[in-house]
Amino acid sequence: MTQTFCTTSWMTLGNTFLEIGVHMACALPEVEWLEYSFQNFDHLVEQTIEIHDGWIHAPDRTGHGLVLSETGRLDWTRPEILSREDLGDAPVNPAG
Repeated sequence: MTQTFCTTSWMTLGNTFLEIGVHMACALPEVEWLEYSFQNFDHLVEQTIEIHDGWIHAPDRTGHGLVLSETGRLDWTRPEILSREDLGDAPVNPAG
């Protein structure tokens, strides 16, 4: 079996959630820039990830640094799950 190793002195970190990717980028000294999808989770956390002048500032809190907001949890909680009997028949797929 052949193994391939990265021989470049820099790397990019592909599309990630910002909150997790920023910690990965800080842990890997080769990362020069971070690509992420703007998935706005600000309404779900107590403190957001700070971005100033193009620089992301990783939180120094434990773990990934996110603390779920109690307000966000209450506002965005999953609705009551219906029983199978209450759901009714599944839709029919016309393609078959």
